[in-house]
Amino acid sequence: MTPTPAEAAYPRLIRRLKGAAVDGVVVPIAAIGTLVLIDSFGVESAEIKIACAVLIILLLEPFAVAFTGGTVGHHAFGMRVRSKSTDKRLNVFAALLRFVTKTLFGLPSFLVALITRNRQALHDVAAGSVVVYK
Repeated sequence: MTPTPAEAAYPRLIRRLKGAAVDGVVVPIAAIGTLVLIDSFGVESAEIKIACAVLIILLLEPFAVAFTGGTVGHHAFGMRVRSKSTDKRLNVFAALLRFVTKTLFGLPSFLVALITRNRQALHDVAAGSVVVYK
């Protein structure tokens, strides 16, 4: 079955999962790198170290989506996240909602992309976003 021109603009699930796998490596490395950096400044407080690592984990994806149009994984596989209604980058709040939804529902969130017209995952539906090719 040949995809319609509209469907061809939206990456298939496998590409999106590959991007998510890259992010699954990048985010922990960024958190560990943050801990190493904080340690190099002589910070000994475990609370500060934990808070900084948690902030990196919680904010890296939403800020990357809001300010660059996607995560490292999205960019690595030639994708970007856009607002479905405006075709512009998401604002921070929509990107944060998208991240929280994806975190809460995990892999099943992506499976919704198999049944939606624009291949939107559950977190895209929640945030009013679509993932498109660059």
